[in-house]
Amino acid sequence: MKMFQYHLARYYYLSRFRFDIARMATVESGPFIGLGLCASGSWGGHGARLAGTYEKELNEVIEGLPTLGIDHVIDVGCADGYYACGLAHRYAFVKVTAYDISRRARWCTYSAAKHNQLLDRVSVKSFFDVTKYHSQLDKRDFLLLDCEGFESEIITSETVAKFFNTAILVECHDFIIPRITESLSSILADSHNLRFIQSRERTLKDAPALLSERDSILNDIQEGRRGTMTWIWAIPKAWEIPT
Repeated sequence: MKMFQYHLARYYYLSRFRFDIARMATVESGPFIGLGLCASGSWGGHGARLAGTYEKELNEVIEGLPTLGIDHVIDVGCADGYYACGLAHRYAFVKVTAYDISRRARWCTYSAAKHNQLLDRVSVKSFFDVTKYHSQLDKRDFLLLDCEGFESEIITSETVAKFFNTAILVECHDFIIPRITESLSSILADSHNLRFIQSRERTLKDAPALLSERDSILNDIQEGRRGTMTWIWAIPKAWEIPT
């Protein structure tokens, strides 16, 4: 992406939707505290992102990445860049490639990378082509999938060998692809150690202490999910994991 394209995109969204991709708000707590994101967004859980409680069930995974020696993060379904830019913001040792088929998502992620001075480590692309992906022996990738059912096209019995040296965190959209959690688990079980993480409804106990007095905080941190979601956290069996 070029800078003149960025300014053209900003003008387009301002004139067509009154949406300024350059207007930033700051994440107020959590693992990505201090990160700048687009001030408004059409993705679920936008308020929770800015509060810093979004998908807090995954905080242990995020905080454990340094122990795994991750070199490269691949974020498929990056939306506003919360993870793509958040992980680069928190960990200076990783490079990130973010993918989304939505133009608006790509420009929001690019804008966040620009605002947070991460363009040297965050690149933004449109479509993740699994046929062109292969794990590398000398590098450790972390593949983050939140792509509304497309996970079933990325992780298959035919492609799983490509991920022998790749840690995978996949949000399973069973309401789109019935029993996808069971299917992906079966595919990954031989090559990866699996852990299952489930979402839960937010309560006031989830509100960060510095934000707990805000009248709207409980409404802000709700993520609007269609029931309980399951993530599969898959670490290659070939990796030596510190105790």
